[in-house]
Amino acid sequence: MTWAQKGRGRVRVCGAILSCGVWWTAGVRAGVPQWMFVPGCDVNAWVTPADVPAPDLRILDQGDAVVLSWPAAASNFVLETTTDLTASASWSVSSNTVTVVSDQALVTLPVPSDPQFFRLKGRAITPRSLGQALTVERRAPNMPAMSEVIYPRSPRETMCGWMHLPRFIDKLRLNLAGKLHPDYQPNLCKGFDGWWLEAAGVDGKQFVEVVRKAITDGEVCDWVRQHANKPDAVKAAHRDRMLNHPKPGDAEMQARLKLRKEQAGMAHRDDIKTFVDYIDADEKRI
Repeated sequence: MTWAQKGRGRVRVCGAILSCGVWWTAGVRAGVPQWMFVPGCDVNAWVTPADVPAPDLRILDQGDAVVLSWPAAASNFVLETTTDLTASASWSVSSNTVTVVSDQALVTLPVPSDPQFFRLKGRAITPRSLGQALTVERRAPNMPAMSEVIYPRSPRETMCGWMHLPRFIDKLRLNLAGKLHPDYQPNLCKGFDGWWLEAAGVDGKQFVEVVRKAITDGEVCDWVRQHANKPDAVKAAHRDRMLNHPKPGDAEMQARLKLRKEQAGMAHRDDIKTFVDYIDADEKRI
């Protein structure tokens, strides 16, 4: 690590080389984070003003793709990209789709074939570019899950007329990125996920691959329109099944819902009458 003077502030220059097959975490707290990928190895470098607080920019290696993430609350920041770090480098706003999952803004990219750099830049805050910490993670499968929970979208949200589909996609993407909280993992592709697969006539393993290869929700939506193009009546029946689960006469499931509410400290919540209600309350939406 070296320190140098540039302009009016300090500049920290930090780099790390990650060997293939070796799992590392590297990071530095500074100003505008910039990440570089070089084919054949992972080289990560930051050249930044060290005194400006701003959101964390993180990059997670998924093998054949990378996921960039930062706090969704940082709406005054935009993701910029360039192909070099020379003095004459021209930064442009990234055209990749940003997906918000709970409190995180996510951009999924295929691994670039040429060096590529990214940074977060503040808008209408200061005349300088802003940013903070960049952490590059390559997590082995047996490493413990992150302590914080990233919530998928509400089961009430719809895509292509299908209720719950956006939530299912979020859960699959989080799982592929190694960020799906352990509480969600046992029922992945089961429960409400399984109900959608059944109603849509889609194989679970096939759909996982569709989401894994897609960069945007639009690509998944196009695939669903082509391969799960069911009548509106089928979609409505699926929606009604979810919104009315459990039914008043289903004693076993009513007891399970009551237990879940008690375990979550929500036994007093008379407004929670279904599992969809419970999910939205547990994830702090209602």
